[in-house]
Amino acid sequence: MNIQKFEAFVVLAETLNYTETAERLYTTQGNISKQIISLEKDLEVQLFTRTQRVTQLTEAGTALLPYAKKMVDNFYELKQSLRPFKEAQHQVTLHGIPTMSSYQILKLVGEFHKNHPDIPFKVKEEESVDLINSLKNDRCDIIFLRSFDNSTECSKDYEQVLTGNDRFVAVLPNDHPLAKKESISLIDLRQETFFQLGESTQLYDVVRSMCKTAGFDPTIGYAGHRNSMIMNLVANKMGISLMMAETVDYFDEGNIVAVPLKENVSCNLYLIKKKKTSNSGLEQFWTFLQQKTNLSS
Repeated sequence: MNIQKFEAFVVLAETLNYTETAERLYTTQGNISKQIISLEKDLEVQLFTRTQRVTQLTEAGTALLPYAKKMVDNFYELKQSLRPFKEAQHQVTLHGIPTMSSYQILKLVGEFHKNHPDIPFKVKEEESVDLINSLKNDRCDIIFLRSFDNSTECSKDYEQVLTGNDRFVAVLPNDHPLAKKESISLIDLRQETFFQLGESTQLYDVVRSMCKTAGFDPTIGYAGHRNSMIMNLVANKMGISLMMAETVDYFDEGNIVAVPLKENVSCNLYLIKKKKTSNSGLEQFWTFLQQKTNLSS
């Protein structure tokens, strides 16, 4: 026996019409007839009489009806109560660096979701230094981050997909003396005021290290969390910045320029998840990523 048989019985007991019952249950009249005959065989009683195209409940059918209604109601209440658990098995929670909108990752998420609308996504920004711990402690299913040494902290328990790469550029006002150079050296910027993402970000220490390697300590005029603030400060000719090229392309307002550095400091961009997971939605998304990027490692 299955719940569909009892559901067919309950609806037919209400309508006493096979055609209407089939329409309500989005099936065929023949299928309703098969369900009722099968239920009668299971219970070893006749539930309906059918004479001259008139359908009526038998005494056995009348006795069964309240129990059948209760079974159907309880079944759908059970399904509703289990819905959050079912959704948790499919929902994908993505944590990524605050500038992930500058990269193709959200485009990939959107493309996947278009073809799999039943798999919901939750997206949260988080600094790079916190992302691995969030994944490790199951606060998310998958993370998006940069790596400047072309590797990640992943152990054998994790797997990753390489989605692209990026590099540092010097961001200058469009009338800066160096703005029309094909490339510049960091030492040429030693007298400038730098506006950078702050100490809680992965980029801050990398920028300071780059400048020290070039032979100077940068003068930091802003160290915060907002790329738009940095762009505004540079556009108003208050200083310069070292930023990732893709980020500059995303925020470019036309009154700044991005000049490549002779010291070509680049990074790889990774999506990372745990190898062992019971989230079917995540596994479908991961397969899609591997096929789409063709850069898995």
